[in-house]
Parts: sequence; structure tokens; C-alpha cells
Amino acid sequence: PAATIYKAYIAYDNANLYGAALWDQVVESPEIPVGTNRWEVWGGTGRRTENADYPANYLVVYTSDGTNLYDMISVPLYDLSTISPPATVNLVAETFTFADTDDSDNLLQGNVAWSLQEPYDLGFVEEFVIAVADDEAGTTNLRTLGSKARANREYE
Repeated sequence: PAATIYKAYIAYDNANLYGAALWDQVVESPEIPVGTNRWEVWGGTGRRTENADYPANYLVVYTSDGTNLYDMISVPLYDLSTISPPATVNLVAETFTFADTDDSDNLLQGNVAWSLQEPYDLGFVEEFVIAVADDEAGTTNLRTLGSKARANREYE
């Protein structure tokens, strides 16, 4: 079947978990006709999903024939509201691993991987910064190694 409309949601993840439908303010409908090149989100829309414990981190858009949802794309949301974002967003790592890939005792080289404890809010996160320090608190001789976009959970 041919797509005749788009349906847009804000969701916790890029698979539309707890997705909340977005409405067009002008058409006053959650259905966006194919060919539409401008769309105004309903005034007063907040960055929240169908489950209050899970913030909206993604915009998810499907094609539809009016009955069924088909192809989907998603993009991360970044909160540009008047809320002042914190300088640093503290996310709790559920898992954190380092795999050393060299044989030398005095060289750190390898892969760092992490997963986040749910629910997490990435609305103010653009990237993860990877750093090393001489102490566990991360306050002595802190050195930045690099950064990864927020969709990534691994650094080599």
C-alpha cells in the first residue's frame, strides 16, 4: 500500500518506546499528509512520553496508509527550551567495561563500553566525553581522550 500520511511521535528511544503522538497545530490532526513541507507542533507540547518516568529523547516519524505504520526514521531530540541545561549531565552507568588490547604493562590502549541505567534523559546531551585521571574521583590530572556522539556507547 502507498503511504498517504506521516505520523510523528516523541519517544524514549529510537524504536518509539512510550511514543506520544504529535499533532499539527494548523490541521489539528496527528496525520500529516504526504507532500507537506511545513508542520507546526501543537502549542504547549512538552518533551514527555506516554510514561511519565521516561522522557522523550527521540522524534520518530512513520509513513502510513491511514491504518498501518510502515517505514520509520528517528532523530535524537535536543532540548532548546528556555530551561537552562546543566553544564554537566550526570548519567548513571549501568555497566562500564574496559578491554585492554595491548600487552604492555605501562600502556592503556583498548575499548571502553558503557550502558546507561534507565530511565535516562538525553535531552541536554550532545556527546559523551571520555577522560582518564590519576584518582578514582576524577579530580587529579584529568585528561580528555576524546568524545563520542550521544548515540554511541563505545570508545576505542
